[in-house]
Amino acid sequence: MKRFSIGEAVQFGWETWKRNALFWIGVVLVIVVIDAVIQVPSTRGDQQPALALVVSLIGILVHTVLQIGLTKMSLRFVDGDRGEFSDLYSGYPLFFNYLITTIFWV
Repeated sequence: MKRFSIGEAVQFGWETWKRNALFWIGVVLVIVVIDAVIQVPSTRGDQQPALALVVSLIGILVHTVLQIGLTKMSLRFVDGDRGEFSDLYSGYPLFFNYLITTIFWV
């Protein structure tokens, strides 16, 4: 049985990051912009609480899909493939399974 090496894992992550730094920076920027846009209406929660609630729920949904996509993208790099921006939103079919698993995990 092959043993897990933290040093090898860190080295692999660092080398993968260096080869794809611009891609990952772009991914992070896209996620930050999406999160920022979603947060704008919720900052007016004292003036329109119903809107703030709806936008917050939508934000949770979008953020969860992005988390699934980010995980999928990362695993593609581990498998030696190159992730794509479309991976960020390709996880929506797994949303309910992910949500149920997250609820049971907590």
